This record gives sequence, C-alpha cells and structure tokens, in this order.
Amino acid sequence: MLGPLVHRELKALDDTKHEKLGQFAISHDAAQAHVTSLDLWVCDSLAELPKAQKQSVIVAVARTYVLAASGIDDLVVSEALAYPVTPKELCATSMPQFSEIIKSLRPRLADALGESQIDTIAAELRALHKYHADSKSFRDIIAAFDHRLATFDSMWLLGGAGKRFPHLAAFCGTLASVFPNTATVESDFSIIVCEKPTSARV
Repeated sequence: MLGPLVHRELKALDDTKHEKLGQFAISHDAAQAHVTSLDLWVCDSLAELPKAQKQSVIVAVARTYVLAASGIDDLVVSEALAYPVTPKELCATSMPQFSEIIKSLRPRLADALGESQIDTIAAELRALHKYHADSKSFRDIIAAFDHRLATFDSMWLLGGAGKRFPHLAAFCGTLASVFPNTATVESDFSIIVCEKPTSARV
C-alpha cells in the first residue's frame, strides 16, 4: 500500500498496474502477493483461474484495500477536525487547547472576527468553565442529557448556556458551519451527533 500520496505522486503511477483512491494506491502485484500468501488453497485456486478471471480477482482485492485505506484516513481526518462546539465539549477543553484552535483558524476567520471579539469569546469560555465548576445543577444537566440525538441549539439551551454565553455560542455555530468535515454541514454534524445550528453567523 502506498500513501498518503500527493497528486504528482499518484499521477506518476501506471493506471494499468495500480488501483488508486483518494491519496492511496496499491499495485496489482502487491495485491496478488498478499492474496497468494493467505493460504495454499487460495494460491492454487488463483493459479488455476483463466487469465482474465485471475486479473479480475486481483483488481477487486486491490480496490478493496485502497477503499479501506482511504476510508480510514477520512475518518481520522474528520475526527481531527471535529472542533469542540457544544457546552459539554467546551467544558472539557482547556484554555491552551482553545487558544491553539483560535490560532489555527485565525487566517480563515479574520474577516468574521476581530481581536476584541476573540477576547470576548475567550472570556465567555472562562466564564463557562467557572459556571460548570460552581453549578452542580448545570453539571448534572449536561451529564444526564442524551447528546446522541440532540440538536446543536438544544445543547446550548441546557442551563441557559446560549443566553449566558451568546458570543461563544454564536462562534461555535459559525465554526460548525464554516468548517464542515464532510461534504455537507448535516453530515459533518453526525460526528458530534448534532444537526446544523441555527445560531451560525454565516
């Protein structure tokens, strides 16, 4: 298996001898070598197939491997890009972690947020952390709430968090809408089990 590869590297590989998907590729020879190493019966059976059928099996195996590699890579990337956007996630996010998120997104958020707004959002995150630490009822509500089928907005209604921290809630709504992990915002929110937020400022 080769990858992740850049476009130039993928293009250099012979299409008649490789299967490619996303940033990954595997040669037909490598796929055949793996299949024949599985079992003596498999090795003998493959050798007895007509040339065309044998090639079809090898190509199918190769495609299965690149599909698996590309799919796993997409899941890893999606998870890495799943920013904390709900009160529960933010309560588990330290200020240094949040600062790193802001730094990584600053170039793309420059038009939407000024320095004063970023300071306000950071201040509300500190206030959320304090509220979570001081309020047992808020902690209990978040802990008991079934987040699996919840919408973004319903999560921010917990303990009045959306009204208490409006700038933070609006920022998270924008974050979730502007930086989807997949083709659509709705499918992206399946990662955190939410629907598209109505509080997004886009």
